[in-house]
Amino acid sequence: MSAALPIILPIITHPAYILACVLIGIAGRKRRLGIFGFALLSFLLTPLLMWFLLFMTGQRKPRHPTLEEELEQELES
Repeated sequence: MSAALPIILPIITHPAYILACVLIGIAGRKRRLGIFGFALLSFLLTPLLMWFLLFMTGQRKPRHPTLEEELEQELES
């Protein structure tokens, strides 16, 4: 085993892990947990587990307009 391997391995794996967490967060931006929820949980748990949960969760349901928004739409049309 090379003497440089213990030095080089964390330099490669840590940024890759953080990048995977960020990518999972970006992929979960339209889910209920959102970007920060998926990124934080993937950092705390593991990106692979959160990747599976990402596909198991559905997209966020569209928000119903408030009464004010409905009135504004009626006034505009």
